[in-house]
Amino acid sequence: MIRAMLVDDEPMTRSGLRRFVDWERLGIEIVGEAEDGMDALDRFVALRPDIVLSDVRMPRMDGIALAHRIRGIDPRCKLIFLSGYNDVDYLKSAIKLQAVDYMLKPVQMPELSALLERIAGEIAEERANERELQELREQYDRSQPERQERLVKTLLGLV
Repeated sequence: MIRAMLVDDEPMTRSGLRRFVDWERLGIEIVGEAEDGMDALDRFVALRPDIVLSDVRMPRMDGIALAHRIRGIDPRCKLIFLSGYNDVDYLKSAIKLQAVDYMLKPVQMPELSALLERIAGEIAEERANERELQELREQYDRSQPERQERLVKTLLGLV
């Protein structure tokens, strides 16, 4: 299951996101919520979500500062910024942080759902690639004694 966290200082926004997105259909579980960047950072460390949907302007620590901290912990986390402000500086920061998207509030739920579906597909593909790579590593490790034996025999002229 893909894990997501909602970060917004407006309880109604968090509630709306929770209620109006079909998370189960997308294969995404909401593992946590936070009302500011400080709480979100603590919860991120404890919960390690794959996706963070975060407001940009919040008390104590804004979404951009939170994203910088998240990038230091998990560079692969998918970041989606939600903002009521169409601010060029925030957009530039989001781009530098390699955010998946920067959506203006009020969020259009069909657009957000389509974005989340795409991200869920990317995460599933990344996980499948990681499993395949791990299997290849394990096969390589299992074959190492046989390869060493062949090398020794070749060096000794026994082949």
